[in-house]
Amino acid sequence: MGILNFFGWFGQKQNQVGSKNFKERRHSEPLPGTQLFYDQELINDLKNDHKELVEVYGQIGVALKKFEYDEIVSLFINFSSKLRSHMLKENLKLYVYLSHAMIHDEESLLLITELRSEMNQIGRTVNSFLTRYSDLPWTDDKKISFPNEFKTIGEVLVDRIQREEGTLYSLYMHPDAYLKGAVV
Repeated sequence: MGILNFFGWFGQKQNQVGSKNFKERRHSEPLPGTQLFYDQELINDLKNDHKELVEVYGQIGVALKKFEYDEIVSLFINFSSKLRSHMLKENLKLYVYLSHAMIHDEESLLLITELRSEMNQIGRTVNSFLTRYSDLPWTDDKKISFPNEFKTIGEVLVDRIQREEGTLYSLYMHPDAYLKGAVV
C-alpha cells in the first residue's frame, strides 16, 4: 500500500505541476471564438529548436569531414527527431493560432498559409534526404553526392530559419494585441 500511495501522490503532484506550468505559460484568454491560448514561451522554444537543429547540422558537417559515416547516420536520427518535433510544434501551436488570429487580415493570412505550405515542402525534402542517406554502408555514389546535397539542405534551412525568426514569429502575439490592431 505504501508504494501505491507513493505513486498516487507522485502522479497527482506531477499533474498539478504540469497544469500550473501550462496556466503560467498561457497568461491569456483564448483567441475570440476559439480555445487557442497564447503561449508566452513558444517563440523562445521555437528559436531554441532552431539553435539545436543548426548545432546538430554542424556536428554532421564535422563527421563528414572525418568520413565518419556511422556517426553521420546516428546524427541523422537525432536531427530528424528534432526537425519533426519542431515542425509539429509549429504546425499545432504557431500556424493554427496565427491562422485564427489573422482571420480578418487577408494579407497576413496569405503569408502564413504560404509559409506553412513551404515549410511542409521543406520538411518532405529534408525527410527524403535523411531517408536516402540513413542506410549503411554508403555506396561510392552516395559518398560523392552527399556533400553537395548536405550543403544545399543547410542553405535552405538557414534561409528558412532567418525568415521565420525575422517575419513569421513577429506575428505571434497575445490575443489582446490583435484586438487592439497591433498586427505588424
